[in-house]
Amino acid sequence: MACVVLIDGDPLQARLIVDNLGTVGHAVLWSRQSWDGLVLIHRSRPELVIVDSAVPQCFEMLTILRAMRGLHRVPLLLIACRRPPKAYVKQLAIADWIARHFDAESLVQQVQAVIQPAHMLSPHAASASPGPLVEPPTPESIITPH
Repeated sequence: MACVVLIDGDPLQARLIVDNLGTVGHAVLWSRQSWDGLVLIHRSRPELVIVDSAVPQCFEMLTILRAMRGLHRVPLLLIACRRPPKAYVKQLAIADWIARHFDAESLVQQVQAVIQPAHMLSPHAASASPGPLVEPPTPESIITPH
């Protein structure tokens, strides 16, 4: 069905998501870290990105994603403890969010609800518009505080 990139530092939660979305036909690519996830998004051109807000530098990575050519409109589903601030939702064009400790059925329903509108426009509507040109960072170019 759809290619989904998951960025989540919790291996147990990631396994739950990968398994449940896989049972309904989605191909899920998983990264534990924001910057590795950004490279994965650039390479795979997914129809949906799911990001756990607890991943370090999540919002910085999403800001860069929104500036990348061809990926600035990919739908985002945010996993969070509580509703994200409206400013983040608007700035990052977050399509929806799901509360941490979700059940499998709710996850699948929300993913389907976010993916369906993009598929109705065209097979790759999320990446059809060229958008601004920003190349993703390479692992060597990422500076992380120690």
